Amino acid sequence: MTGKNCPFCGAEIEPGTARDKAVCPSCGREFDYNTLNAEARGIIDGKRWAREDEERKGAVAIRRKRAAAAAPVAVTSVLFVAVLIAAISLLATGDALSFFSGAPIVVTAIFVGFGLTCGSAVWLILKIRKRVYNGPLLYGAVSASLAALLALGIVSVAISMRNYGRSLADGYVYCDGADGAELIEYRGEVAADFVIPESVGGVRVVSVGKGLFKGKTEISSLVVPEGVKTIEDEAFRGMTSLESVSLPQSLKRIGRFAFADCASIKSIVVPGEATYTGVSAFSGCNALEEIELPFIGEYRDREVHGHFGYIFGAKSYDYNSDCVPKSLKVVRSSGARIAPNAFNGLSTLKSVELSGAVTVGENAFSDCTGIDEIILPATVTELHRYAFDGWTENQSIALPSALESVKLGYCEAKISYY
Repeated sequence: MTGKNCPFCGAEIEPGTARDKAVCPSCGREFDYNTLNAEARGIIDGKRWAREDEERKGAVAIRRKRAAAAAPVAVTSVLFVAVLIAAISLLATGDALSFFSGAPIVVTAIFVGFGLTCGSAVWLILKIRKRVYNGPLLYGAVSASLAALLALGIVSVAISMRNYGRSLADGYVYCDGADGAELIEYRGEVAADFVIPESVGGVRVVSVGKGLFKGKTEISSLVVPEGVKTIEDEAFRGMTSLESVSLPQSLKRIGRFAFADCASIKSIVVPGEATYTGVSAFSGCNALEEIELPFIGEYRDREVHGHFGYIFGAKSYDYNSDCVPKSLKVVRSSGARIAPNAFNGLSTLKSVELSGAVTVGENAFSDCTGIDEIILPATVTELHRYAFDGWTENQSIALPSALESVKLGYCEAKISYY
């Protein structure tokens, strides 16, 4: 038996766990390394050195891969922090409009570039195989950075798309459309007597944007200039000190909650050219005493939501008395159509003046027991039964002679014809 083999079973010798030990791969017995001859010791040493050399080469390769992955991660982190700081600074200083008002495709390209950088870093890290020092921590850090950058990119692109085409002039952020300018935001000083300009940046104002003066409690008097066609939703909501407002003849549309919670306003005149008044446009105007409207309800030319309380937040005529302010005493309307149940249940009204009515629907004035007298204009050609249902003998109704044949149903009011 030679020194190359196990002295017990003759199997080939493998290096042991210690310098002076050897273990037989066949029988598993351990014996003293020093008892082997020189040839056997050389074989054992060669195998040990080969294994140690292989381990050293593997460690060097891992360090190189780690270094290769760390570089793009560092660059990406620096770029991410720089972009984040820049975006926060822009948003904080109010200069974001000029940065984000460019074409959304440009802003998108910027963040896609950063995203690709992060993606390349992640790809390089994944190239490192099993033995990566703090691999999960590195993966987590890069993944978190990538997710944060992606979120920032989405927000920035959204802001860019929202601000695309917007400009800043005379304290207003506005959007220049085909018909003129829509005022989006006001950044100037607010005075008690406030006048919205007819133009900004040389562009005529045609629309007061959503929530433009919402909550501006400093304003007590407001003038909306000629040329404005639209007052968007909540444009003047919550202006609790507003006592008077002047609306232009050019006005076509009043949005939802446009004057909601303007608790100090006492009188409103909606111009005759208006065609739409949104739900709750005047809800919460609890000091309102008089209102003049070109029609009753939501639309001028549609038979939908035709009850008077709609513009005060009433879902149906059943809620007229709950939503219409008790302070409101006088209503004037030039509309041609008074829908069924238009004023049903409004016992606190004192006067309703109809200057252009043609049709008065069923139960239009039912239980309006607070009105002393109503005079229907000569333009009325159609008066439905029960229009004045519930009226008492203390009230009076004046009708054009053409309506003498109309039966008014359950009405005890004094009827006269002219």
